[in-house]
Amino acid sequence: MRIKQIKKILYIALFAALISVFSLIAIPFPIPLTLQIFGIFLALMLLGGASGAASVTLYVALGVIGLPVFAGFGSGFGYILGASGGFIIAFPPASLIFLSLEAAFGKGERKGLVYSFIAMVFIYLSGALWFSYVYSGGSGFIAALTVCVIPYIIPDVIKILLAFYLSKRIKKIINLY
Repeated sequence: MRIKQIKKILYIALFAALISVFSLIAIPFPIPLTLQIFGIFLALMLLGGASGAASVTLYVALGVIGLPVFAGFGSGFGYILGASGGFIIAFPPASLIFLSLEAAFGKGERKGLVYSFIAMVFIYLSGALWFSYVYSGGSGFIAALTVCVIPYIIPDVIKILLAFYLSKRIKKIINLY
């Protein structure tokens, strides 16, 4: 393997680990308020869509197979079936949305910020649909938005903006690839 490929693999693993650590820092709410979104979008903006999506997918896979990487040291398929499962399962497809937007419209710091907000909307919709299905058989989508999306919009916007700012700073200091 070439050095560049090894570095890429190491960064993917590193960011999967960072997202795991950020997920464990939680404030209890119906859907825990964590730094998970910050970690996901930092990975996407810093590593780019392909490597970022790989790290996000690795993070979710680690949790599904049983490593306690989700909020509150949660893990396993049973955790995915719970209230926050729709959000967690949405992370890899949202990362692919980010990657697809990069492929269609190009890379760039500000574009990455826009792609992040679009991916976040997908995460919100998926999570709210799942939450409404789990708790009301699918009939309470508006209530699900009220409980598990609206209270998180401002904190998540702040996390994405922080990831944007930090990724710009890190890119100036470190040559990732």
